[in-house]
Amino acid sequence: MRLGENLVKLCWQIALLVLANLWLQKPLYASEANCDTVDSCYQQILLHADQERGIGQYANTSDRAMVDQLASFGESALPKLFQLLADSNEGLASLAAEGLANRPALDSTYLPQLQQAYARGDGTLVHAIAKIEHPTVAPMLVEAYLSATSSPSNQEAIALKTIQRQAVPLLLEAAACQTHCYDHSFYLISYVTETFAPEQQQLMIDGLLDLADNPALPLRVREESVSTVALLVNKVDYVRSQQSRIVSLCHNDLDLARSCDLAMVRLQVKGAWKTLVKKLKQTKQNSYYARLQLEELSAFGLEAKSAAPVVEGLLASEDNYLRAVAAETLLSINPEYAIPVLIKLMRQPTDAKLSYLIALRLRHWPAAEVKAALQLVASSYWYPPVRTAAQKSLAILATPSNSAVQKNARSGYRFDEDDLQTVRCELAPLQKITEARKQKLYQDEDEKQLTALAYWVTNSQFSSDTEVSEDASLVLQQLGKWPQNPKRVEHLPNLALRVADGWLTGRQKGEWGGELMYIADSGAKQLVVSDNIEDIYRLDDQLIATAGLAHLGGDYGRVYRLIRLADNSTTNNKTAYRADIWLELPSTVKSSWLVEGGELLLNTNKGSILMSADGDLRMAPCRELN
Repeated sequence: MRLGENLVKLCWQIALLVLANLWLQKPLYASEANCDTVDSCYQQILLHADQERGIGQYANTSDRAMVDQLASFGESALPKLFQLLADSNEGLASLAAEGLANRPALDSTYLPQLQQAYARGDGTLVHAIAKIEHPTVAPMLVEAYLSATSSPSNQEAIALKTIQRQAVPLLLEAAACQTHCYDHSFYLISYVTETFAPEQQQLMIDGLLDLADNPALPLRVREESVSTVALLVNKVDYVRSQQSRIVSLCHNDLDLARSCDLAMVRLQVKGAWKTLVKKLKQTKQNSYYARLQLEELSAFGLEAKSAAPVVEGLLASEDNYLRAVAAETLLSINPEYAIPVLIKLMRQPTDAKLSYLIALRLRHWPAAEVKAALQLVASSYWYPPVRTAAQKSLAILATPSNSAVQKNARSGYRFDEDDLQTVRCELAPLQKITEARKQKLYQDEDEKQLTALAYWVTNSQFSSDTEVSEDASLVLQQLGKWPQNPKRVEHLPNLALRVADGWLTGRQKGEWGGELMYIADSGAKQLVVSDNIEDIYRLDDQLIATAGLAHLGGDYGRVYRLIRLADNSTTNNKTAYRADIWLELPSTVKSSWLVEGGELLLNTNKGSILMSADGDLRMAPCRELN
């Protein structure tokens, strides 16, 4: 009993001690926010502000309250704010910069002090500088914006909105390269124009078109001016009102053809889709560019219906997102052509992700053949999320209000719907088949033997002298600007499978890539395929490789069939094997092994799958996790 009483007493003593301690301490936020004179607020900052903070780092809440309170005294606080701004301590100077940035306009007599502090690296001060009425301010800020390596994601870009009326002629002067040019000037001009008020946007567009129409200017300046206007088609309303001027300019000046192709596409001028088709044929091997061009082509709708065969060809691409965009585009430009093609693909078990996407996209097409195909998929497709997608589409088609709707619902997150979440389960007992050690090597067990199979590979690394835009428009101008810089790198494989006269090796390094190599006993080496190789197997009488990658927003998995080429093959005599994509999986293969019954177990991010020797797929037997 006495022990319990003592414990209670001790707890009360500790609590009172803590409260007393808190009472004696100065409550920072309250004291800072309630200082009642310029001098007391200034002293509070000297005593309590975070002086470890560097230039450019944002102030904490209590420091923010202190400087706001000091700045609230108006003109009488300026001497103290500038005294802090000139302080050698970066934390105090940076805090003063924040206080000055939020003030109304300052007198121009303060400009030298602000410029000196800005030169120390505190970008926050551009907001204070932008509010000063002085002829040197606008040129200074425009120059700072165009030359800063951090542009356009910096304070200078925001400050230009304050002086946009004065900035417009200076930006146009920079675009004309009357003094000097920066490599990214037009990109930066495009970016900041989006933030301007409509009247200033109009002046920028008119000025850029004047530059494009001036034959005395360098061709590069004129081309970039047209391209910049084209980039703004969907971001600045005024551009479309100038369509007739842009079309006339492009028709009258063949020197601007490259940039005008872009402008015509963006403005959706009749017939401009043919330019996209031409470029698609040239760049179909570059999935990034091809996806962007398909997005542009889709906007032309039925006008581009004759492009359907070209788009259909991209449904066989190795890039799963390109296949998805091609399917959507085909439905957008020529549904009559698209529906039988997509129905056939949806039924095929070899690409579950594409089947899933098609099943979702057909929900607004009430034709009898669509319903019949969806019913078949909903009842029998091997992958459960595809069945669910087909069932949902059938439910929508059964709703009377949707019976006459025909549209193509597009989504930037084509494979991240709720239906395609991971199928989580625990495997029922399946006997694992152990491969012969002499026939299969793994790095964690056989590193010494794998070292003897190390090889040199030439990696092609790419660089560009221009920034790669995520906008489809610049595709038309950036082709051919990617010089290769080959480098030879030695690699150690992660695994190897013994074949008749050598080894097939696999390597995976995630986002850094991987490859499957053939290493002959004679010493000859062949790069069979570049991909992240998870494993290599003999499955019945076939050689196969599992591969894939989940990185950032992408996630793909596939199974390659490895074909031994005949000795009398017409291919290069150094080529012994060919890798053909056999199956596309819903996700990358994380692990795999042979199991009883002659099947291969594939553990992916989106379910455990069993594959037979003839390529049939089914979900592995499992019980759901709670």
